[in-house]
Amino acid sequence: MTNSTNVDHELAIRIGELHMNTKRKCTTELENQMVAIPLAVLEAAVTAAATAAAEATAIAAAAATAAATATAAAEAAATAVTTAQQQ
Repeated sequence: MTNSTNVDHELAIRIGELHMNTKRKCTTELENQMVAIPLAVLEAAVTAAATAAAEATAIAAAAATAAATATAAAEAAATAVTTAQQQ
């Protein structure tokens, strides 16, 4: 090979390497974006589930308080009836 042919061959190899490196880098970035989107969706779903769980816990606590209040009121009413009957 002549010197010019060697240079051309060397340039062709370098261009091929640059092309592959660029293609690899773009593929990696695209894969990262494809992973990042589902992760964002997953994080939003987890946040929504945590919020729903907190709301359900608050509702359950309110229901338990209401049940305890109703029980106390029923017991007070029963005591009042018993007291009235004894008099």
